[in-house]
Amino acid sequence: MERKKIKKMIIAIALIGTFFIFGAETKKAQAAYIDDAAFNAIVAGFYQGLGEQYCALAFYYNDSSYYYDAYVYWDAASAAAYNAALYASYSSAYYAYDAYVAALDAYSYLDSSTTYAYDRWYYGTSGSGDLAVHYGGLAAQSLANAQYYAAYLY
Repeated sequence: MERKKIKKMIIAIALIGTFFIFGAETKKAQAAYIDDAAFNAIVAGFYQGLGEQYCALAFYYNDSSYYYDAYVYWDAASAAAYNAALYASYSSAYYAYDAYVAALDAYSYLDSSTTYAYDRWYYGTSGSGDLAVHYGGLAAQSLANAQYYAAYLY
């Protein structure tokens, strides 16, 4: 009888240990998701800044060909912002939802700035370059918020 009690205690301890390990691994996975969201938001911010730089060069030199480079960089930034939103949506960290909303806003703004930069480069539409810079600036603000929620507050 004593042997059966010992076996039950060993099984109970093993099950409790398994639950602790599972809980710790879940926490690590959640941290990895919010870390990936922060990293992608930072990468998106880098490419967004390059897009703004090429728009500034287009304004300075009055040369629409720079808008193609802005288009390429903003396209890369929008992909990274989408990935940041995706990873933030997987996380259950405290500020993950705020990071998700900010990254999704940045993705939307970057998608618009990409469209306007392409429109200015390919079709030469007047005013599209201004709108590209405008939406790029809004994306920068949203990316800063996503980085704040995903990287700093976490």
